Amino acid sequence: MIIKQIEVYKTDIELNGELHSAHTRYQVTEDIYIKIITDEDVTGYGATAPKYYITGETQETVIAVLKKRIIPAILGEDPFSLEKIHDKMDHAIKGNTAAKAAIDIALYDLMGKYLRVPVYQLLGGLYRKEMPAFDLIGLVTPEEAAQKAAQQLKGGYREFKVKVGPNSDLDLKRVKAVSEVIKGIPLKVDANQAWKGKQAVYLTQRFAELGVNVVEQPVHMDDLEGLLAVKNGCPQVEVMADESIKSLTDALRLIKYQAVDLFNLKLVKTGGLYPAKKIAVLAEAANMDCMAGCTIQNTLIDAATAHFLASTRNVVYNEIKSPQWIKNDFATGLKIIEGMVIVPVGIGIGLEIDEERLTSYKV
Repeated sequence: MIIKQIEVYKTDIELNGELHSAHTRYQVTEDIYIKIITDEDVTGYGATAPKYYITGETQETVIAVLKKRIIPAILGEDPFSLEKIHDKMDHAIKGNTAAKAAIDIALYDLMGKYLRVPVYQLLGGLYRKEMPAFDLIGLVTPEEAAQKAAQQLKGGYREFKVKVGPNSDLDLKRVKAVSEVIKGIPLKVDANQAWKGKQAVYLTQRFAELGVNVVEQPVHMDDLEGLLAVKNGCPQVEVMADESIKSLTDALRLIKYQAVDLFNLKLVKTGGLYPAKKIAVLAEAANMDCMAGCTIQNTLIDAATAHFLASTRNVVYNEIKSPQWIKNDFATGLKIIEGMVIVPVGIGIGLEIDEERLTSYKV
């Protein structure tokens, strides 16, 4: 069996509301779906969600890179030859991990369908079948944050993450409002690289007083000394790398510096499931845990992330949110029930694809 054809679809997917973080506002996620077709007519669907502030990619660059560099490099390959295909993609173009993630996910979907097993069986088997998800609270007013937290608490959520960064006084009030509502439930904050030096240490200490147990990416992605200063300056709070961790090389550097406690592994950053598993193994060797991370992205890539967390022991946090955030996606079937992400159990990724509707978005 060989890869005969790869189709690319440009998909702008509307959100249920606006998400505001330190650097961005989103009402639509500009994503890409792909379809891999083999000479035996076995197919697999993949997707990606490029975000310029994470990997430097956009919807337009992903389309160009797929069409001009990656697809020509892997046509004719056996879809089960993951090591070889990732090597050929890396030789075709450096970086561009969001584009590569779409191919990787489609290959896993295809392999699962061919073997008639869920993707998690190809990643190590089922370690867990469900996992609590974060409710994500953006840069809203403290009153809005408290109201949303109360609503989601009633809905079963037991993990909360609050966006912070541009306005420290307002950030502290927002986190305080949420902490008073959730009353003792562990709370995470995500600064999206917004702070610097002593400010990051001071604010992390203040957030610790409000019950925060994890601070995500407090300083610039390249500021390893800043990450280490926060980690040492407030040891009761775990420091999580997000924008700082995109590859095995990044992971090795962060481990060597002992700069963080946790890795946020997003498939758009790692280049898909295959590289994400490698990074998780390296983290395990360093006695570190990970989060199955997500940006604002479509349901298909969130479902692939669910298979990753289902099969990876040292993934202890999960921020899948497409069932909560996405409106009218092309893929359906991923569920969050009372705050728990339920891992799809169908063959391949395990979702239903609206192929007829998707066809009209073909590039």
